[in-house]
Amino acid sequence: MDIHKPKPWHGLREFLKEYLIIFVGVLTALAAEQMVEAAHHRAEAAEARRSLGEELGADMNALEDYVRQSPCALARLDELAAWQRSWADGKPTRLGSTAISPTYVSLRTNVWRVATAAGVAQMPFEERIGYGSLYDTVVNEELIREDARHRWEAVAQASAAKALTPEEVNRLGGDLAQLWQDYRLFNGNYAQFRANALRLGVRPPPIDESDLREHLEAVCRPLRPQH
Repeated sequence: MDIHKPKPWHGLREFLKEYLIIFVGVLTALAAEQMVEAAHHRAEAAEARRSLGEELGADMNALEDYVRQSPCALARLDELAAWQRSWADGKPTRLGSTAISPTYVSLRTNVWRVATAAGVAQMPFEERIGYGSLYDTVVNEELIREDARHRWEAVAQASAAKALTPEEVNRLGGDLAQLWQDYRLFNGNYAQFRANALRLGVRPPPIDESDLREHLEAVCRPLRPQH
């Protein structure tokens, strides 16, 4: 095997020539590496953007499902408030049926928790803030729905009782008042959430509304006897 020894430089000119070749080669290698890394980061960001869009789109449908039940739920709260006042006044009336809690679909944040460690970090700062704000709203809306769920359970239990103590009447009034606040806050949050989501390009997927329609009919059914 022939071994070629490096040739000694003959003067400054040859040294600078060799140095320039090495320098350009290193710069080219670094530039190529950066291009590959930038492409990888763009791919990570694109995948995170797609996955976040799917998750937030599903959450948007779940939130809107709850919002669409609100008018009927609020009408039921009006009936229950009138019924509660009749007990408070000592002239209790009766309900025709037991209160029904509005249904809701679980919200998801799994993709956000995973993606923040990789793909989201490659997004522009303003976009990261936008997605973070949306998920803050999702978490907050879930807390409001959970509070409403517990209060609806208490209201449903009271509406099924044959008699209420003064303490139960007062507690029922507090639950009904807080449910009103929960719906007002939830619906306001959702309106802002939807506007911000659409600005980020998030779109809800098509849904089958048959299940919603069936439960909506139950929620919209009056509780007090109709004459």
